[in-house]
Amino acid sequence: MPNDPTSAVPEEVFKTVEKEYMPEILEGVRARARELASEHQRTVPSYVDVFRAFEQRFVGGIGPQSQSIWRENLFLIIVVLMTIIFGLMGLLPYLFGDPTKVGYKPEFFLDIAKLFAGVVVGGAAGVANAAVASRRVRG
Repeated sequence: MPNDPTSAVPEEVFKTVEKEYMPEILEGVRARARELASEHQRTVPSYVDVFRAFEQRFVGGIGPQSQSIWRENLFLIIVVLMTIIFGLMGLLPYLFGDPTKVGYKPEFFLDIAKLFAGVVVGGAAGVANAAVASRRVRG
């Protein structure tokens, strides 16, 4: 059974992988370790540089990945815009005329705006909880 994790992998598979793929992977790791060393003003990579190079190659690195502010907060931005739009749709009839003559009940739009505002507050609470939890994990 090929998908059985308990089955033994034949030795020739390891030899083939070692011969065909490992030199290219190791050269990439070496190059990245040299880059990490030069970023810290060292001429020779340390064990930590090599470990970080392997980590970045196979795990993707640890730590915050840089993203644009728009991409990180896209959901929040959309929810804030929806809150403002629905809030204005609910308030404008009260500000510029008689709300009974508009043809709809402006209170419904205010209720929707309140729901979106609740999403903003809930999202902020979630971010705060995640930040506290990540500080606990890091020690």
